[in-house]
Amino acid sequence: MKFKINRNTNVRVAVDDNGKILAFFGVAADLLKADLLLEVQPGFENNVITIQAPDYDIVEHESIDDAKEYLRVVCR
Repeated sequence: MKFKINRNTNVRVAVDDNGKILAFFGVAADLLKADLLLEVQPGFENNVITIQAPDYDIVEHESIDDAKEYLRVVCR
């Protein structure tokens, strides 16, 4: 799994070895800026959020490292 970052929005993308997108993740405010989330509850603007395919589950994490580890486990 590889992680790419969009420098304009700060949104990270996790892709598999074939280039298929597995998940988007980033700070909730950045995901809002990139139009990936419609709404974030007050107080959670700085939490790290992952949105993973194929059912687009949304999961909150305390840090980028926690999000990466979560994706490594879930996207095997």
